[in-house]
Amino acid sequence: MERSEGLYIYKLEYLYEDNKIICVPIWFHEGYAIVLSADENGFWTPDGIPIDDFATIGIDSLYKKLCDIGPLPPNDKSSFKCELIQMELDYGQYYNSIYRPLFTNNFRDGLFVPYNESVPSLEFYRDLSITNYQEYSNLLRQLEIVLDDLDAVFKVVAPQKEQGNVYGHAIRNIIILACTEIDSMMHIILERNGVKPSGRYFQMKDYYQLKEALRLDEYELSFYRFPELGSFSPFAEWRGDKIPWYDGYNKIKHNREKEFPCARLDYAINSIMAFAIVLISKYGYRNNLWNEKIGKIVRVNREPHWNLKDFYFKSSENRIQISYPFPLKERLISPEKQLAKEILDLLNNIDGNKGVLLQKVDELKELIEDE
Repeated sequence: MERSEGLYIYKLEYLYEDNKIICVPIWFHEGYAIVLSADENGFWTPDGIPIDDFATIGIDSLYKKLCDIGPLPPNDKSSFKCELIQMELDYGQYYNSIYRPLFTNNFRDGLFVPYNESVPSLEFYRDLSITNYQEYSNLLRQLEIVLDDLDAVFKVVAPQKEQGNVYGHAIRNIIILACTEIDSMMHIILERNGVKPSGRYFQMKDYYQLKEALRLDEYELSFYRFPELGSFSPFAEWRGDKIPWYDGYNKIKHNREKEFPCARLDYAINSIMAFAIVLISKYGYRNNLWNEKIGKIVRVNREPHWNLKDFYFKSSENRIQISYPFPLKERLISPEKQLAKEILDLLNNIDGNKGVLLQKVDELKELIEDE
């Protein structure tokens, strides 16, 4: 394996009785930790012990060590697999406002996984503690408000799939509040990670970068109390800047009288579930605040299965926040905007009456940016 700087772990995979086990032991050959750091000088254990060659930490040593001290020793050596993995981040590093599961001691003892899986089961996931308590609490409160408003609607309109196209003022207010919170969170996540908008303001085409980074389309939620409504995965159909419920939000926000039928009940429900998903993808949901406020109402049916390399590795020192490597870091100028810029530059060098032309160019710029 070609060496690069960073954090490395060994993933051991083997059979124990009738179970498949994934294990990342905290120790290995001669008792040294299996977690390794790398720099230009080589690989090192946390105790500063140099490792000249990974071949010196052979599979025989790992297998013997696991048989000697492992709580779940392998059936036999033929089922034993060993993989060296470079972690995405180093000790104590975390993407700014982006959720990943936390690496814990459960991985040392061995995790049961299905035979066709090679990633940890969701039951072993642990989340980082909430550091920005006030921000998280405020967002939970807003989510509670729209859930209460939806419950009030359900006292008038039966919570059934057949009622999805029912629309009204209270439903419109739910959509607007939920989508406003979604806009705000997505804006903050991109901004905190150094991303600039493609136009004057952040738009849905900018937010689309979050679909892959947060794996939003892999979440599926439902209501405990209303199973007849089924499950919701509001980002599953996200293509570029188009999502049906979000398009409905834009229509009723800008032209209520004409687009009022878009204030639909199914759009309101999807907006609320999308709000919850973005919140989870920012903070996680395995914490007391979520359990006390939202966890009794909303069920998480499906969520991303993260690879070991994606997990956060907690440090005893302070957290180190870094920016996620989004592909779009700088403001991009489209051909249309570039043309408008060139026209402006030319006009600025023309003597005489150019006020009307400048006004028209400004209008053109606004139209382009609002597309």
